[in-house]
Amino acid sequence: QDVVEKYIAHFHHEIGWDPAREVLLPSSFLSSGTWEQILDKTVNSLEEYSKGLLVDVREKVENWNDSLGDTHANDETLVEDLPGFLSDLRQQHSGIIIAICTSDNRRPTNACITNWKIGEHIDFSICGDEVPEGKPSAKPLLELCKQAKVTPEDCVVVGDTCADTGMGRNANAGMVVGVLTGTGTSDYLLDHGADIVIPSVEHLPRVLLASSSGMRKVRRNSSSELTALTWTSGSEESEQF
Repeated sequence: QDVVEKYIAHFHHEIGWDPAREVLLPSSFLSSGTWEQILDKTVNSLEEYSKGLLVDVREKVENWNDSLGDTHANDETLVEDLPGFLSDLRQQHSGIIIAICTSDNRRPTNACITNWKIGEHIDFSICGDEVPEGKPSAKPLLELCKQAKVTPEDCVVVGDTCADTGMGRNANAGMVVGVLTGTGTSDYLLDHGADIVIPSVEHLPRVLLASSSGMRKVRRNSSSELTALTWTSGSEESEQF
């Protein structure tokens, strides 16, 4: 029994799961890794601790994953009216390009896009099984930029893990926005590339408005709940998120 518990504890540590609180650890493999990365970590952990007692581990894990189907197809959105939110962004920012850059594979990504009814609002998308290196490598964003015919400096990267913010930083994105609706904490996201952290994507329009109005980042403010940047136009005016 002790051996089994020790193995389970090791496995949870490897994949980034806190069983006591039943939460994913900030930017763990399960929350930000590609399926191939999660598969490799799972297989290596099982093979290491089974000492040869388990055979065909990779095949069994792949079959188990396939049996789950599109696990995120029925996930609820973090914005009450996501299609309306994206539509409003287009109206507020003429010429804006909206893209998805995810570590998930194409199949579950398409299932989410269909379930959330946002296909008409997405100009480009790229998935973890379509790039040679996943986040936080710059390559996924660089590939999106190539498709959209823009530069990384033209991009605002929005994400809730350090893989997202790290990709933005590594690609020299124009702005990197961390969001607190995932596993990343404000300090963690800022330490891994975020320029600003917001409570949810519903605050994004204010960030874009501040940026497009010529306001610039000037200082970092910290608290136990939220760390953010203050934006200023050089006068007394400022915007706190």
